[in-house]
Amino acid sequence: MLLPPLGESTAAEMTNLEKSLAVIIDSLKQQNATLVKSVQDLVDELCRITLLWDEMWLAALMQRQGEVHRWVWLNNGARLSIIVR
Repeated sequence: MLLPPLGESTAAEMTNLEKSLAVIIDSLKQQNATLVKSVQDLVDELCRITLLWDEMWLAALMQRQGEVHRWVWLNNGARLSIIVR
């Protein structure tokens, strides 16, 4: 069965997907619980790192925004003084 795009999934379809995922995870845990736990920890850590990465980019963009505004203001001021002369 092919999965529908996330934007087109209904609540019932998502519930069925979540149930199917739970069955698969339970089956894998019966075979190797330690490995499943390690993978879950890895996924959790990757999610945490992704959030930190987004926060870092946001902070850098906010800092650069101030610099760009200052540069535009200075350059527009210089152009205006040349035009007025």
